[in-house]
Amino acid sequence: MVTAGNVGQARSDQFPPQREDQRHEIGGYPDLLVLQTHTPNPIWDIDLLAQLSRRTSLSVQISVETDREELPPPLRHHAYSVASRTEALAALTARGIPTAAVVSPLLPLEDPERFARTLAASARRVVLDHYLLGDGTGGSRTCSRRPDGG
Repeated sequence: MVTAGNVGQARSDQFPPQREDQRHEIGGYPDLLVLQTHTPNPIWDIDLLAQLSRRTSLSVQISVETDREELPPPLRHHAYSVASRTEALAALTARGIPTAAVVSPLLPLEDPERFARTLAASARRVVLDHYLLGDGTGGSRTCSRRPDGG
């Protein structure tokens, strides 16, 4: 765990699939703890996360980029199903753990309205970061990353 001030930052996914039996110890409690993953695996530690959420400002964020289980080429297939990730968010939210569904990048959708309803029912917050429309900065971050600058 790298500490910047009194805010903890993880450098890698804290729930890698190959380490299911691994549990993480936290020394002390940071003011803010954001756990972000591409997996549904935070439910492995749902009791610990519920305890942590009472001691510190915690947010468990799970990436859910689309409502499609199968993606067209050249997009790669999901390591974890969309359903497993939204179900994990719903379980965490039901336990009172602050959650966010992170839609980044936004991938092609089958049914945008159903996707929005599913995320709203699963997580307390939704973070949407559309590659072309950006993250609310008017596209300035996306433009700064393009080779032609705009």
